[in-house]
Amino acid sequence: MIKKSKLSFGLTAFLDILGFGAQVATANTQGDLQALLKSIKRIRKAFEHKPRDAAEREIHAAYAKTVLAFSDSVIVNVPLASKMTEVSGTFDAFMSELHSMACAQASCIEHALFLRGGVDLDWWYRDGSTLVSKSLANAYAQEGTACVPVIAVTDRVYEFLAKHQERKAYSTDSDPLPRMIREYTGVVAGKSIHVRFLDYLSIFAREIDWTPTSSNRSFLLGLPEEARDQQMEAWRLENLRYWFAGHARTIEMAHGGTNVPSVQAKYQWLAEYHNAVALVFTQGDPSCICVL
Repeated sequence: MIKKSKLSFGLTAFLDILGFGAQVATANTQGDLQALLKSIKRIRKAFEHKPRDAAEREIHAAYAKTVLAFSDSVIVNVPLASKMTEVSGTFDAFMSELHSMACAQASCIEHALFLRGGVDLDWWYRDGSTLVSKSLANAYAQEGTACVPVIAVTDRVYEFLAKHQERKAYSTDSDPLPRMIREYTGVVAGKSIHVRFLDYLSIFAREIDWTPTSSNRSFLLGLPEEARDQQMEAWRLENLRYWFAGHARTIEMAHGGTNVPSVQAKYQWLAEYHNAVALVFTQGDPSCICVL
C-alpha cells in the first residue's frame, strides 16, 4: 500500500565518478583498494552524505534533503515542499542546491575525481530501504547520455527554472540562471551531443576570494585605505590563477593517463571548457591554460 507521506515531488541528482568501474576492474592490490575507498569517501563527503557537522544537518533538515550513497554513486533529493521553500520559495532553494552540487564537483576534481551526473524533476517515493523514483530514473538516464564529465540537467529542470515566476524578481543583470547553467552542442568522440550542465568552473570561480590570514590582515592595515581594495583584488586573482592552474594540470594528467580514444575525447572536451572559462577569470594567464 502506498504511504502518501513517503511520496514527494522534487529535484533528484544521480552522480558518480568517471572511470571508476575501469579502476575497479584493474585493482589487484590492497593499495589499489585503499585508493578506491578513498575516492568513495571523498565524493560522499563533498555531497554531504551523513554529515557530522550540526550546521550541515540543520540545513539538510530545512531542505528535507536526502543524500544516499552506493559504491561510487551518490543520489541527492530535495523536494518542492520543505521548511526552506516555505521561506525562500522553490526557485532560490533549487538554485542554491544546484550551486552546492557544482561546488562539490569542483572540490572533487581537486582530488582528480571527475564526476558525471544527471538532475531531473519528478516524483520520489522512499519508504525505509525501498526507493522508487521517476526523477531518479530520469537523472540516471541523463547521466548516461551526458557523455562528458559534467552534471547535466534535463529539459524538465531547465524549463521549470527558466519559466519560474520567482525568477522574475531578478533583473537581467542579476539573473542567476545563465550564470548557473551552460549549454553545449557539438560532437565528442564521434557522437553528436546537446547538453545543459552546471557551469561548475564559473560557479566555483566566483566563490574564490582572497585568503584572510592574520598576516594578510596585518599587511592590509599598514596600507592606505584606497590601496586595500586593490591588494585584496590582487590576492583574489592570485588564488584564482592557482586554482585554474591546478585544474588544468589535473586534466592534463588524466588525459595522459589513458590511451583510450573515447576517454581522451572527454578530457579534450573538458580542456576546451576549462580554457574558455579560465580566459574570462584569469585574464588569459598562460599557466592556467590546459594544453593536451
